[in-house]
Amino acid sequence: MKLFHSKEIDFQKIALALKENFGVEIKDAGFLEVPVNGYNKRRGQYDAKYLLKFISDASIWVVDVDIYIEGMNFVFGLTIANRAIVSSYRIPQEIIAKEVVHEVGHLFGLNHCKNECVMRFSNSVADAITKQAFLCCDCKKKLGKR
Repeated sequence: MKLFHSKEIDFQKIALALKENFGVEIKDAGFLEVPVNGYNKRRGQYDAKYLLKFISDASIWVVDVDIYIEGMNFVFGLTIANRAIVSSYRIPQEIIAKEVVHEVGHLFGLNHCKNECVMRFSNSVADAITKQAFLCCDCKKKLGKR
């Protein structure tokens, strides 16, 4: 799995969080500039689905711009097929790793979870901050069955 980023991030923290939750190694794929073509002037945000076209399969991209999908005011992240994106725009630096783990959980087929779990849906920054940084027992079991 590869990790792209549009600014400096705590790569070691993200790598450790992914190792602890999924047992996966991640490669720092380096800096990737956010293309201006993905910017929606009317919304003042970038289209997350559009941005996912710029990374390869089995990759995640941490961007420092505000992202959205149609039907939502904003998203912290998005996973489609075998690619994921996380925005650090609205969240504190210290929880970026948590949101990366959440999106990688989707890459591995996990849905949102009702438990106190990293896979719990975050509707606000407060939700993202207070949810756990690890998978719950139910999500671990689901991963084991895949």
